[in-house]
Amino acid sequence: MRAATIDVSAWPLVRIGLYSVTPQLVDAFLTQLAEIAERGPFVTVADARASSAPDANLRRQLFAGLQRIHDRGNWLAEAIVMDNPILRGIVTAYSWVRSVKAPLAVFSTVESAERWAIEHLPEDRRAAM
Repeated sequence: MRAATIDVSAWPLVRIGLYSVTPQLVDAFLTQLAEIAERGPFVTVADARASSAPDANLRRQLFAGLQRIHDRGNWLAEAIVMDNPILRGIVTAYSWVRSVKAPLAVFSTVESAERWAIEHLPEDRRAAM
């Protein structure tokens, strides 16, 4: 069982697939993402269409971990792809209360999410992709 896959092959665009949500799997995902964040400025596109809604405790754990990673300053933008309107609402609410400068947006397709995320990279990094 896995919480997520993380693909850095298109660096600085990081593609994330979100799946199962348990406290242990969330910790492993956050650890891996924190290590990636050390490489330098990046954007993410997280495909959450196959994930289930985490309970309140897991949401707090996940959001706190994501906040710590954002606080490092290298995460430039966060795009999330979702089908479920309840999950979109949870993420939208999170985006209102989080205290990070990096923008977050929810999309219905990976393609539109990637276009938006890439636009948030510095021009020299976009040109290198």
